Parts: sequence; C-alpha cells; structure tokens
Amino acid sequence: MFIASKLSVFAGWLALAPTVGAQAVYLINATGVPEIAVSVSGSALYPRFPQGLYTAGSATDSGTVRYQIQDPRSGRERTLTMAFPPGARQALIVHGDFSLPTAPARGRKRQAAPPNVRLLPLDCARPPGATGLRYRLVNLLPAPLRLVTQPEPLTVAGGGMLTVSGQPAVTTLTVEVSGSVMPVLIAQRRTLRDCDVIFYESGSGPAFIRFFEPSADSDAAAEEE
Repeated sequence: MFIASKLSVFAGWLALAPTVGAQAVYLINATGVPEIAVSVSGSALYPRFPQGLYTAGSATDSGTVRYQIQDPRSGRERTLTMAFPPGARQALIVHGDFSLPTAPARGRKRQAAPPNVRLLPLDCARPPGATGLRYRLVNLLPAPLRLVTQPEPLTVAGGGMLTVSGQPAVTTLTVEVSGSVMPVLIAQRRTLRDCDVIFYESGSGPAFIRFFEPSADSDAAAEEE
C-alpha cells in the first residue's frame, strides 16, 4: 500500500529571508522515521520535522552548510556537510532509516559507523530555453518503479531519477512498484511550477512526496493546489 504524504510548507521555519547572492535551500524529510530534528550550522532550526513534509527556503550567506540530523526516538544522529554555489536554489532530500551497519565478522575489529541517513541535493534551476513543465521522479526505494502513463513505459532503478519534460499542469502519473499501482495526481491552476515526486520507504510501506519547486521570482515552494 502506498502512502501519499500531505504536502506542507513550514513557512514559519524560514530562518532568514533569502537575499540576492544567497542560497535558498529547501529540506525534504523522506526518512523512514516519524520525525527528525535538524540543526543547520549549529542553529536548531527544525527541532520537530515530521516525515513527508518540507521546509520553506532557508537562506545562508555561506556556501558550506553543516547539517546535524537526529532521530529523537533512538538518539542516533549524523552530521553532514554540503556546499552550495552562490545564488543556488536547491532542494535537499534527507533520507534513510537511521539503522546501523551489521556487526562485523568475528575476529574483525569493530569500527564505529554512522547511522544510515543521507542528503541528496536537487537543483531547482530551470534549464535555459525549457518549455512546458518538468516533472522529476526520484526513486529512493530499493525496488525499481515503472512510469506507465508515458507513450512507452519507463523504468527508474532503485536510487535513480527520471525527468519527463513538456508536461501539462494537470495530469496523473501512474507508477508501478513491487506489483502495486499508484496514481500520482499533479494539479496546478495558478502559478505553474516544476514538480519533484520523491518515492521513499516510510517505515510502514512505500510513500511519496510531491515538491513543487520555487519559481524564479519566488522564494517559497508552492503547496499543492
């Protein structure tokens, strides 16, 4: 059974208003735990960040940002560093289930290893000369998925991405994974934006998040209309 995560923008979590030349980064929680806590370069900006949601654009004047990501239930955490070019608008997917690597074989020295949580950046800039809408499928599931609503079915391997361009503002993407069929409705009526559909393991089954990318003249990602 698939779970469609309800899109929400944490507008109240906007740490700083993005300025010209600053980075605007949108965090998306596609982890396998119900809630995470995220500190950004030492500031506890998102102490309670539910699974399946995303933040408003967080600006920084530094190209290098340190993210400390914690699972409050287990207490496991990992610190990861990302570098962003000046003026970048990027989505940053937080994914993984915070599990620890299996114990080494007997007789081998045990080494401390970080929990399974990672960051995946997505560039939100539109390619020069692009026409129509771009919908990008991001498959964080181990199994491949098939997009069957195109003229020919397209397969996205586990850990892979697929971009379909020239798409309408209102459409349903039909996706198959592990023998199940999942319709993904995308409906836009006013401001038209490119959309990322992120498939991930929620801990209770496959789920997906729709993220409508910020437009060039806006610093906030759109909620689903």
